Amino acid sequence: PDACFTLAEVRIGIEFHWDHLETLSFRGVLELLPDGDTLTAVNELPIEEYLASLLGSEMREDWPLDALTAQAVAARSTVLATRGRHHYGEAFDLCHDDHCQCYRGVSRESDLARRALEASRGALLVHGGRVADARYAKSCGGVTEAYSSAWEGWNPPCLRPVVCGPLDGAPGASVEDLWVAGDETLRERLESPPLWAACNPKAVRYPASSGEMEALFRWRVSLSREELRGLINTRIGRDLGYITALQPLERGSSGRVIHLRIVGKKGSVTVGKELRIRRLLSPSHLPSSAFIVNDTGDEFHLEGIGWGHGVGLCQLGAAALAARGWSWERLLAHYYPGTRLVFGHMNE
Repeated sequence: PDACFTLAEVRIGIEFHWDHLETLSFRGVLELLPDGDTLTAVNELPIEEYLASLLGSEMREDWPLDALTAQAVAARSTVLATRGRHHYGEAFDLCHDDHCQCYRGVSRESDLARRALEASRGALLVHGGRVADARYAKSCGGVTEAYSSAWEGWNPPCLRPVVCGPLDGAPGASVEDLWVAGDETLRERLESPPLWAACNPKAVRYPASSGEMEALFRWRVSLSREELRGLINTRIGRDLGYITALQPLERGSSGRVIHLRIVGKKGSVTVGKELRIRRLLSPSHLPSSAFIVNDTGDEFHLEGIGWGHGVGLCQLGAAALAARGWSWERLLAHYYPGTRLVFGHMNE
């Protein structure tokens, strides 16, 4: 076997609710670079070796081969589209965590991941003559989100909202047919999760336990007014006083809150976009910004749907659709509309 090196206390899920330390082993070359009082460990290796670990870091290895293959093409495309962009001026192209893409070393490699890479060797998604930045998320909640709802800047047409699937019962339906973003619509979806959504664990059977998948699709969080006041004070350095209201001002097609007004007796503040909202309203991190607010007097109860930003390929949805016979090519065409597949040489 290839030689590996091991690093202790690698931080995983930085600033997310699963933030923790692991001991991980990696293939390739290790560079140690001075960084103030510490060292930065840089792992240099071929893209396909990197992807072999990434697939098991981002998806379950027991999911259908076509879902893993679609993920491989999306991840490969994103590597080339964003390499050097997220860490401009630094001594590496990508970080190992969710900020770029998850990379956990040799322990996440699998035979199925190798098969997915071989099936899609050299395949890239292209849109408008350029390699597509093929974002993806764990669970969209029924409809994927537009790029501009999560990040500033341009709005790539290939990352526009699409229905997750749909499964039987809504063939060929558009986002407009199934979902009009708003508090009441989202409340209806939470009370009666749509059976047309491929990422709904009540509509499909996943390899993992239904409880684990349900937690990725629907969730609940409660915050006392004092707890919320303290979080806001800590996060933005401003005391709004007694919190009187949480007001979603704008939602995306998936139901995710894009801008939220927080009202207190000493003032109010408007925050966005989805990532900042998720970090502000939790001691750790909300699963998504697709939530409704129930004010009970003593607490705010947030009821939400989906996991992550919801842009691009829905990993749970792709797994369900692949289990129903969708090919990896069809999955990519669905979640990244207007793209085309090209097969070519990559400069590694």
